[in-house]
Order: sequence, then structure tokens, then C-alpha cells
Amino acid sequence: MRLSVPALAGAGALLMLVLAGCSGAPANESASHEPLSSAQIEALADQEREAGHEEQAAFLEDGLVTFEEYDASFVLYADCLAAKGFTVEGPQVSPVDGVRYESTTDIGTREQSAALADIDECHAAYSTSVAQAYELSQPQVMDPPLAEATADCLTEKGLSVSGEETAVADFVDSVGEGEDDEVTACVLDEAARLYPEMTSLSVGY
Repeated sequence: MRLSVPALAGAGALLMLVLAGCSGAPANESASHEPLSSAQIEALADQEREAGHEEQAAFLEDGLVTFEEYDASFVLYADCLAAKGFTVEGPQVSPVDGVRYESTTDIGTREQSAALADIDECHAAYSTSVAQAYELSQPQVMDPPLAEATADCLTEKGLSVSGEETAVADFVDSVGEGEDDEVTACVLDEAARLYPEMTSLSVGY
């Protein structure tokens, strides 16, 4: 069994589609997509250091997380999972936003709740705050073919778009928040069609 665990911490809305294997219900996060200030990132460093997560604290302590640090954090997370006997596929940069890492974890025949507890432990120790600081500080730009396909999908559903949308949030603004489920469905359906190599996809805005 393969589980998809989204790296993003703190998106306004997050839905996940597992394209291979199986998982539990889609995850939902609730917070606004606002970049973190240097002071907020430094505060995260203090929290992680207090929790004994020195590697994350080191990435966060200067108030900025680079792509290289984001990548290194993922490597530590994947190594933690490997040490627990899991196999990690990825990372792959999401075509949905051009920022977030997507990955899947093969838990074999382990009981799912116990496996998720181990995954959460590794994520908390090596990735959660770094992912939040990096992902919420980067401009989200959808891969152009996916943006075009999403626009066509929404138009076919009778919803109006401008054709200038470059991110999930743009599509939600165009069709209205009451139709955000339709945006999510179009993005995930079209992404699954356009990017069959992606083992998992998530939509956040």
C-alpha cells in the first residue's frame, strides 16, 4: 500500500488525489496562503529547537528557507522513513503550483494507522516547519498546459474564466469560492490526465 502525504503545511484549502496505491480520505488544512515573515520563520526555528528538532531549526534560524534547504529537509524526512523500513517515491515538483514536493510512501503490509503515526513523526521532526516556511513564501504558478486544460474544464461546466489564470487561487477568484470544489475537481482530473508519471497530486490555495 502506498500513502501520499502532502508536504504543504498551511494552505487555505488542500485536497489530495492518490494516483497509485490507496490511502485514507483526502486531507484538509485550514489557514490562509500568506507568506511568513522573517520573524515568524525565526519563531518557528525556536519552536523546533525547543522540540529537539535541531536540523529544522538550523534551516529556519536565519528567517529564510531556500530551495536547497527545502530539498535537504525532504531528504532528511525520506531518510527517517527509510530507517523505519518505508520506501519513498519522489519527490516530484507539483505541476499544480510549481513549488510543492509530492511523494508517496510504500508502507507494505503495515497497519495504516501505525504507519501514519511513523510518517507523522518523521514529518514533524524534519519537514513540517521548513515546508511551511518555504512553500508559503513562493509564488505559485501552475504549469501552462494544466492551466489551459483547467480553464477548458471549468468552461465546459458552465463556469466563466478569463483565460489569464495562472494559479488555483486565480481560478477560485474567477468562478467564486462557492465553486471551489469544481476547481479542485478540474485541476485534479486534468493533472492526472496530463501527468501520468505523478504518483500523487494535491491542490492548495
